[in-house]
Amino acid sequence: VGCSSGDSSKQNIPIEFSLSQYSETEVKVEVGEYNSVNFYVLPFDTTDEDFEIVNSNEEVAECSFWTNEVAGGKIVVINIKGVSEGTTTMYLKDKNSTSQSTSINITVFKVEEEVDNSRTVYLNLNGEKFHYSKSCAGKSAYATTLNKVPKYVGPCSKCVH
Repeated sequence: VGCSSGDSSKQNIPIEFSLSQYSETEVKVEVGEYNSVNFYVLPFDTTDEDFEIVNSNEEVAECSFWTNEVAGGKIVVINIKGVSEGTTTMYLKDKNSTSQSTSINITVFKVEEEVDNSRTVYLNLNGEKFHYSKSCAGKSAYATTLNKVPKYVGPCSKCVH
């Protein structure tokens, strides 16, 4: 009497996302490398199916996530992989409401290879090209270092990689 067998499934309460104190809203990641951002989520019974990642440019960065229970709460770890140079914005969105997380600005960069200016190279007397291989440079070549090669002298297309 007066009792109903109500639905025991969870109520439709909007998800609350809060950025971990160890995460930043500005993330930098090198092309081909990974970085991560962590969010705490409430309610505790939130599942992976209840929210999604929104990424403004998947050609710049790929974002995936996994969840874990820590210290009586739930945390979402977002893995960010740098794909190509550029910027994108990412956030978590509750699929069942308008609730969303703080936006994360992601900058993907490419590290330029550092040139060893003290490396030995070989120049011909005519000085048109420099070579890493003495045999490619020829008999009249002399040894020097890359930092002493004049700016107008370019690399040999056969032996310089």
